[in-house]
Amino acid sequence: ILSLMGASDVMNYAMDYILVIFIFTIAFLFNCLFSFQLRAEGDAKRSTVIMVSGGLINIILDPIFIYILNLGIAGSAYATVISNIIPDLLAIYWIYLSKSTYIDYSIKKFKFKWSLIKNLLFVGLPASIEELIMAVVNIVLNGMLSIIAGTAVIASFTSAFSIIEIGMMPGIGVGNAAITIAGVAYGAGSYKKLKTTCHYSIKLSLLISSITFAIIYIFAPQIAHLFSYSASNGSLNVLVTECLRDLSFFVIVAAIGGVCGNVLQGMGKGITSLGLTIIRELILVLLFSFLFCFILSWGIKGVYYGMSIGALIGSLIEFLVFELYLKRFKEEKLN
Repeated sequence: ILSLMGASDVMNYAMDYILVIFIFTIAFLFNCLFSFQLRAEGDAKRSTVIMVSGGLINIILDPIFIYILNLGIAGSAYATVISNIIPDLLAIYWIYLSKSTYIDYSIKKFKFKWSLIKNLLFVGLPASIEELIMAVVNIVLNGMLSIIAGTAVIASFTSAFSIIEIGMMPGIGVGNAAITIAGVAYGAGSYKKLKTTCHYSIKLSLLISSITFAIIYIFAPQIAHLFSYSASNGSLNVLVTECLRDLSFFVIVAAIGGVCGNVLQGMGKGITSLGLTIIRELILVLLFSFLFCFILSWGIKGVYYGMSIGALIGSLIEFLVFELYLKRFKEEKLN
């Protein structure tokens, strides 16, 4: 898999990092699980503490493990793992020891219900496959870049897209909130509230994403400089800057599809959301990236532009599908 992603020249570094991450994967899973549990109770404050504290701890531990303890790339992996374990322990204290949550998670009160398991899997399994598809798409895109460019370009793409993902976080947060609100509105049979949830969330996400897009595009050189620790990385700075500007529009187009997909999940349409993700990411993003990169010979920029164009068309399709579901929902309520 690493070879397909173009990591052949840096395989030792990649293996040092990924083995540690794989072994402690459970720390990342519980970090998300605990955060979502608290958010579902309406405890957004402590949910945010769990997610944000991990990132802040990681920032502090990274230089310590990499440089002071001289562990190199493996040190970065250890720092990432520890920065997820600490919030996990904090969440365990809140949920199981201090019992300061709305729901009592005592094992004595647990009752197995297959119907509940099926409902969770019906929405959760497609959502999990969606995440898997994102990873597969990332592998293929890295593979395309490895064919037409070298390790430096792949490194710049990885760095730039990490920043793009940070820029997408506010929009993702709005989308995650929409899941719960849409689920309540759908369960209550309120067409008006369901429509308002999706449309307002899209408008809010587009507003935030547009501001983020402008910041990334304008300050791309300064942001890229954060990834340079010596004069020898000057060429990488240029590549990251170009990549950031070429990918910055992706922040906006992803907001539309993200909200619509989340609302559909809130309505229990997990399979539909999965199908739309397959169309958007696995088909359109890869199709346009391949078309622009190899057929039209746009090279590296073809991959970047293809990602944005594919995501834009896919997001518009998701919006149209949601509107169709909304129209059908309204007709059912009228009848």
